[in-house]
Amino acid sequence: MKPCLYPVAQLLPHAAPMLLLEEAIAYGDDAIQTGVTVRQESIFFRADRGIPAHVALEWMAQTCGAYIGVVALQQQQPVRIGYLLGTRDFQCDRAWFSLGEHLHVHARLLFRDDEMGVFDCRVTEAATDLDLARAQLTVYQPAERSVVPKAGGSQGVPT
Repeated sequence: MKPCLYPVAQLLPHAAPMLLLEEAIAYGDDAIQTGVTVRQESIFFRADRGIPAHVALEWMAQTCGAYIGVVALQQQQPVRIGYLLGTRDFQCDRAWFSLGEHLHVHARLLFRDDEMGVFDCRVTEAATDLDLARAQLTVYQPAERSVVPKAGGSQGVPT
């Protein structure tokens, strides 16, 4: 893997407060590594507890999206919205991530066609590379760029 020179905000069609990743660290042909620190400013932070373990799924999903963003930018294509379709075998070694923890999120591409992708993902302690959470994610990115669901769950109309 080589260092990622793109800011994570350039790789994802997210805005605060839902842009949860802080940095895109490195990427390769079939993998990416991102970073996040547990902070009080996070929308999911709970005083005296931290961030609940299930938020690791969103970190993983955004890391998959960052990988697709890198691929798009390298092909001089726009970064587009994608969706998490499913999660398989999510495991986390703790109920909460603690204030100040610096974490790395890894995603390795297992399969990808024009619209679907499957990634093996894990969250590790940055300092030790110790696995804390893992899952396999299935993601979807519609080929039709102009069809995006509207608020309230109704299907958007192609423009």
